[in-house]
Amino acid sequence: MKIFLLLLLLLPFAAMTQNNKRIYRGIQFNGKFPSIHEDYFMDQYISLEKRREEKLDSVVIMMENKRGKQTKRTITFNRLGHILTTEYGRMKVTCTYQDDSLLVMKRTTTKKNVTERTYEYENGKLVRIKRRDNKKEIARYVYKYNKNGDKTESHYYFGRALKNHFVMRNEYNDKEELMKTTYFVNDELMKTLTYTCDDRGKETNKKEEKIGVCQYKEESNDGSYIKYERRLIQDKVYLYEKHYAKDSSFIGSKRWLNDTILVFEYALKEGIGESNYYSSKGKYMNGWVYKYDDNKRILSRTSYTGKKKKQRISEKLSYEKDFLSTKQRFFKGRRLADIKYKYTFRQDS
Repeated sequence: MKIFLLLLLLLPFAAMTQNNKRIYRGIQFNGKFPSIHEDYFMDQYISLEKRREEKLDSVVIMMENKRGKQTKRTITFNRLGHILTTEYGRMKVTCTYQDDSLLVMKRTTTKKNVTERTYEYENGKLVRIKRRDNKKEIARYVYKYNKNGDKTESHYYFGRALKNHFVMRNEYNDKEELMKTTYFVNDELMKTLTYTCDDRGKETNKKEEKIGVCQYKEESNDGSYIKYERRLIQDKVYLYEKHYAKDSSFIGSKRWLNDTILVFEYALKEGIGESNYYSSKGKYMNGWVYKYDDNKRILSRTSYTGKKKKQRISEKLSYEKDFLSTKQRFFKGRRLADIKYKYTFRQDS
């Protein structure tokens, strides 16, 4: 009878622990902490500095598929080059800024839903994000910093009445170097990362769920070098290699699972870039080959997939006055779509 009562007492705790672990894995997998970034297309082809310098006012993107059907996407910008609106079909995204630079609200409107994210700052630092769906708050993010401006805590509240709570805490030494990161779900410790580097950042003390995180530089006689860093992603620990030439230009990278399984690699040589993705068992899945011009703009890219690296989607890009003007997309060599970009510029001084 005592054993039965003990089990009854322990079962809720065990269920909570398992649930917290599932929540933790879900957070790692989905990347719940949002970042404030520009539209992917704009980041990839026209930098914020370029938009500001050229006084870009809008871009209209017209895509026509092989059947002749057309779709239109329109993006407008403020005087500092930040995106004001994006319209695509029945969806419209509107951004509001403080002093044309700090994003304070992002609203996405569709036929059936209105989603808002509001952003709050203190001394120029982001301290709070609130997300609402149809005026109901469904998530909140809170950030804290030390006197040096380093982020010390990241909180994520979610679930019914925002009762679930995920937090990531960073600790620094006197030199402002990150020394330790701990992860909690509903006050339960899930993982600890210590940033003390030995050769390629070997794991330490697995019983206490502690992982050594490497930040390490390996130099060669010709002046080239490799930077190593360990990161926790999707509840797994990866070792990153970033390769640089002697002039510090980036020439490639690799990502390893458990230090031994190659899951990603990228190499850049003489204007040709190649990226390859592998499974957690090291088997090739897919990849891309990029061709760049002398200004590091993408001229073409082709995707490959499967064991035999069969060609799938390919694109050819052309530019006019430093701006992307057309893109042709193919599938297995057959035309899939033509995309054209039309720009307008402000005339103000």
